Amino acid sequence: MHHGLTKKVAGQLAYEYAQAKGKNMPKNWTENKCAGKNWMNSFMSRVGLSLRSSEATSLARATSFNRRILVSEFFNNLEELLIKHKYPPNRIYNLDETGVATVQKTPKVVAEKGSKQVGRITSAERGTLVTVVGCINAAGQSIAPFFVFPRVNWLQSFLNGTPPGSKGKCQPSGWMTAEIFPDMIRQLISQTSCSPKNRLLLIMDNHDSHVSLSVVNLCRENGIEVLTLPPHCSHKLQPLDVAVYGPFKRYYNEAANSWMISNPNRRITIYEIGIFVGIAFPRVFVMENVLSGFQKTGIYPFNRNVFQDHDFLSAFVTDQPAPETSPMTGQSAVPSTSPGDESLNKDVLPTTSSSGISATMPVTPESVRPHTMASFYARDGKTSRKRTKSKILTNTPEKNRLEEEFELKRKKSEKKAQRKRPKRETSPNSLGTGRQLR
Repeated sequence: MHHGLTKKVAGQLAYEYAQAKGKNMPKNWTENKCAGKNWMNSFMSRVGLSLRSSEATSLARATSFNRRILVSEFFNNLEELLIKHKYPPNRIYNLDETGVATVQKTPKVVAEKGSKQVGRITSAERGTLVTVVGCINAAGQSIAPFFVFPRVNWLQSFLNGTPPGSKGKCQPSGWMTAEIFPDMIRQLISQTSCSPKNRLLLIMDNHDSHVSLSVVNLCRENGIEVLTLPPHCSHKLQPLDVAVYGPFKRYYNEAANSWMISNPNRRITIYEIGIFVGIAFPRVFVMENVLSGFQKTGIYPFNRNVFQDHDFLSAFVTDQPAPETSPMTGQSAVPSTSPGDESLNKDVLPTTSSSGISATMPVTPESVRPHTMASFYARDGKTSRKRTKSKILTNTPEKNRLEEEFELKRKKSEKKAQRKRPKRETSPNSLGTGRQLR
């Protein structure tokens, strides 16, 4: 649930739980209102617990993978398209970008036990980013990658060593943009021979560079139905992220490290990026990995129940309304409240003893320290980004909405340009003939 307890807080919970159960406790527990260090260490060893470094997980990612709201809507849209067009697996595609850099990630090396600093040579301290776009289908196949290099002018030598059929463009930042993305769609069209009579389904995230009127019109003209993933759910729902890009980065780093050994005193530049991708791509974009990605995400074979209850626990505290029973303990869960509600414990257990625990209900750790429930998207602060969801972009209502947004942006940009336009300077000839200049 991404709300793990520190060792100190876990000790406090043990004290509160023992107090609620009416257990006899050592004097130091009562004085510190926390379990003793020796007991805590023994307990962790006895039940197989250990301190682990937690990975920072954003609130957006933790709350967005939500069964009732976002995930179910994505599978509803996918089911609608599969029933309507009956796509075979070789016509269901997933597209996504990843970044590779001129500074590789160093591997673990053999060193003397107890060594504090062990170095490994890299090309530089900070690398240059190049975007690589991959595209796979549910039959285990893939098309040649597309590159975005951080340059102004294009050189054909950028593609040296890349897989056959690769293409690319230049953009000063090296990131995908709305102006470049239609070129990637054209590559997809040329390599898949799609048309209104030979349709395909394209699944991708809803990044701003993907969602543009030009892309939607291009896809509609060539028989491509576009389905977007829910925001912040690609780690679970995108086949490329689930089964392909992880090993791809590993093989890419291996190729870069081998190149550094073979080319001492030379730095990796963007001209070597294609060589490393050409080595890693055929080892990773294989049928086994691709099929596994589509199967694990439930896209093909279609399975809306591919995720179990524990997969959605990260969104439990924001999944409203609160379930009648907790997925953790089977006991009554906390009713919907906002963070900081002083009446939280009283609402959970109506008749309580002096310790705050009901005399009739069984005492559980969850009843001692209940989960505070919050409404969906209940986040502090403001954001300029719109709240999005899974959409079928090529449907007529979505296309009309994009057209309205495009027209609105055009009018705003025109007004802004008019305000910035410099005023015309007044010359003597523009003044009336009856006026004199002093």
